[in-house]
Amino acid sequence: METLTTPRTLVNFLRTDQKRIDWRFETSNSMNNKGTTGHKTIYWIGILDLGLICENQKEYPLNFISHSRCELREDREWGRAEYGPQNGVFAVYYDFTEILSELLVAKKSNEKYQHLLIMERVDDQGRLHAYVLLDKEKQGVDSLSQSWLRSEKPWPELPTFKTAYLSYFDVSKLTTVCIRSTRAYNWQK
Repeated sequence: METLTTPRTLVNFLRTDQKRIDWRFETSNSMNNKGTTGHKTIYWIGILDLGLICENQKEYPLNFISHSRCELREDREWGRAEYGPQNGVFAVYYDFTEILSELLVAKKSNEKYQHLLIMERVDDQGRLHAYVLLDKEKQGVDSLSQSWLRSEKPWPELPTFKTAYLSYFDVSKLTTVCIRSTRAYNWQK
């Protein structure tokens, strides 16, 4: 667990135009084509089906809201051969080992979804790190953020007054927990 040590950082979690299927590849490929080095960071709301959560499993897929149709989509990426050609599309699994106990408690709420605040960063080599952002001031299941983030419906179907503040949300006091980390693509090393 790592605390973000930045000055006040305001982000818009309600933007649905950043997260898309195969975001890692598209972004690193675009950076390489433009000769850009460094990394790109996006923030999005990961939607976890609480019905999947159990004690013996640590990795789960996340859903997101697609920009084009404003519908629930499973996070997926194209598998890639050593030199980059696509060889099938696969679900992306995130490792929730560090917060599994909180998710097991959240499951007892009898709600369908747990919404998670996600920060995802990729560099020009295709190395990706995804983090769930937690409220370090709170403990247990409350660290997952506001209780409304557990609900029967995905966040776009919730009343606006419950979600509007996420369009201008300060993440500088949140703690990060890494839930996915990848190596560079072989052909970009």
